Amino acid sequence: HNEQLLVADEPDAFADAVVRLLGDPALRATLAERALAAVRAEHGWDRIGDALRAVYTSLPDTRDRTLRTMTPVLVS
Repeated sequence: HNEQLLVADEPDAFADAVVRLLGDPALRATLAERALAAVRAEHGWDRIGDALRAVYTSLPDTRDRTLRTMTPVLVS
């Protein structure tokens, strides 16, 4: 921890962390930059695109089979 966020399990520790952040602009900036980098790395468009591409490439190609098995419907 302490690289991207401050963690506190107890109310007093949480209050201490908040006071620490309020009094330390450099720490706030560092934590914000690291947190943003982590979010972009884990949830950015490149990562989403890779995951979506993996899903699409794992699906069977049914285009030809679908076209061959379709029954024409006459509308009058």
